[in-house]
Amino acid sequence: MTVTFKLEGLENLLAKLKSLEDLKFLKAILRATGVTTKKHIATYPSATEANSPRGPGMSWYQRGQGTHYQKVGGGESIYKTSETLRDQWTTEVKDNGLTVKVGNNVTYGPFVQDKEKQAWFHKARGWLTTQDVIEQDGPKITEQLRDAIEAKLGE
Repeated sequence: MTVTFKLEGLENLLAKLKSLEDLKFLKAILRATGVTTKKHIATYPSATEANSPRGPGMSWYQRGQGTHYQKVGGGESIYKTSETLRDQWTTEVKDNGLTVKVGNNVTYGPFVQDKEKQAWFHKARGWLTTQDVIEQDGPKITEQLRDAIEAKLGE
């Protein structure tokens, strides 16, 4: 499950710059974009009743641990299935700094945060998908990059 930002159509800018070293200003913006996107997608929605003990014979999911079962006779069992989705988001800078990839390899990640595969109960509880984050952050990211390029072209 990944989100990728890649700069394309930079012919005019590249013609104006003396070397790829002059692209440092874009690399810094893209790197910051990756960090911001990672932070946004890694934000959990508020905990719900599904994350709280519910009584004998019932189960709940405790973030960072997994599924808990309250035994009818007392005590509980814990199935440690959590891969800590929030903590597994990464950023990777590629293509000489002109591509930033934000990704996550948690096995159940797509069922929590991919628009096409997201389970209905995760959607109902407010989990953002990678597509939601791009839809929300994309215009701002595009504007930041456009402004930086226009400023550089105006020098």
